[in-house]
Amino acid sequence: METFSSSELPVLRSARLELRPLVASDAPAVFEYASLPEVSRWCTWDRHATLSDSEGFLHWNSTLDGVEQIPSWAIVDAGEGRLLGTGGWAWRDPGKGVGEIGYVLRPEVWGRGYATEFVALILEWGRSELGLHLAIARTMLPNAASMRVLEKTGFRRVRDEPGGFEKNGVPMDIVHWERDLGGD
Repeated sequence: METFSSSELPVLRSARLELRPLVASDAPAVFEYASLPEVSRWCTWDRHATLSDSEGFLHWNSTLDGVEQIPSWAIVDAGEGRLLGTGGWAWRDPGKGVGEIGYVLRPEVWGRGYATEFVALILEWGRSELGLHLAIARTMLPNAASMRVLEKTGFRRVRDEPGGFEKNGVPMDIVHWERDLGGD
């Protein structure tokens, strides 16, 4: 079974994006968006209050085992070289061929198709390189933009889970999604 440490992630490219391994020097760019309440409200993690929170995320990301938890990529504008966000396969079960995707982008690029392009790119990589045949995702309700991204990339809504996640003591409603990637 192939494993991927943070430094071993392949660079993936699409028309406008380059996905590359995250590095420690990405901390200031990550902090720029991860410190914004309008970003973290849709995420399972808390808003980054200090640069050291972003540095801690990057350190944690670099320690993932590469088997069940694959490190996130830096999502970079291929033309400008600017870090737009992070994302990848949040976890996978190699024995079952299932993995969960996740992503976060800075708000000034929301609604421009970057998330859709990113999801399409990693779904293909997950199918061809990881041998995954089922992708899953979860969104917080009412994150309509992420739900639309998943719909556009072929996911289907499988169930709603009222209060399915608790963030800072507050129950959050979760929507579960699936996408068949083909294969066994």
